[in-house]
Amino acid sequence: MQTEPKPAAPTPKRNYYGQPAIKEPDWGWSVVGYLWVGGIGAGAFVASTLAALRGGRGDRQIAKLGFSVSTIAMGISAPLLISHLGRPERFHHMLRLFKPTSPMNAGVWGMTALSGMAFVNAALNLLGAGPFTRSLAALAGMPAALFVSAYTGVLLGHSSIPLWAASPLLPAVFASSSMATGTAGISLLAELFSVGSTSARKRLAGAERIASAVEALALAAWLKETGEFAKPLFEPPLKDVFERGAIGAGIATPLALPSTRSSSFWDLVKPALVLAGGLALRYALVEGGRRSSKDPDAYLKFTSKPQLS
Repeated sequence: MQTEPKPAAPTPKRNYYGQPAIKEPDWGWSVVGYLWVGGIGAGAFVASTLAALRGGRGDRQIAKLGFSVSTIAMGISAPLLISHLGRPERFHHMLRLFKPTSPMNAGVWGMTALSGMAFVNAALNLLGAGPFTRSLAALAGMPAALFVSAYTGVLLGHSSIPLWAASPLLPAVFASSSMATGTAGISLLAELFSVGSTSARKRLAGAERIASAVEALALAAWLKETGEFAKPLFEPPLKDVFERGAIGAGIATPLALPSTRSSSFWDLVKPALVLAGGLALRYALVEGGRRSSKDPDAYLKFTSKPQLS
């Protein structure tokens, strides 16, 4: 009597018996909202500064709107961040010292500086300060705005989660997305309320288009370098959010839509899509990081790779 051959034993995997090797980050919608709104605030400040330095009447009106957008966005993002801390009432303790080697500490200082500079610039523009004063104040806030646009990528990259730490290009993804969403936030409101001249709004839309193109390049380079550790982004339930939301709606569609010389319906659709795509990107990255932390095999593969010194 013939016996059926026994199935081959599965290849043993070097893991923690199916248990997560690292702690799952306790990050929910408050952190996603903070990353999104804070990015808008930083990007809006940079776009407003560039418009203010150009100096035309329509550009000054765009800058005036943009600094207000930055002030409101930073005013919303700070409470979202503070609410996530273990002891929110002790938030001010982070400002007792300045520690550049700590992304969290440096981030708190950067956000505080940008919030103050955004308010100062919004006030100066509303009160009608002279061009020299406005330009000087705008330039003074640029280092904080550029830092805040990218530092969240540094913060995530300092973790042990493979999706976040596998590539040093994550800050470039956050920075370029911040520029795109910040410019889109101003552009959407400018079109809705006819702020600034048509030519000034078109220049703003062009800046938004450039930022989206840079974001596409940064995201592609980051995905290539992250490699297999980006797997959570391409599996359900994040696959549609990332591919259709962040990439399709947030980047590809706005770049593919036509550009016209006069204001049109598309000038409202494109910035709205960029903003929605920016939110989808941050949700996918945060939730993808949580899923990546639950994969012991990914963690062990990541830690066994030679690390750049």
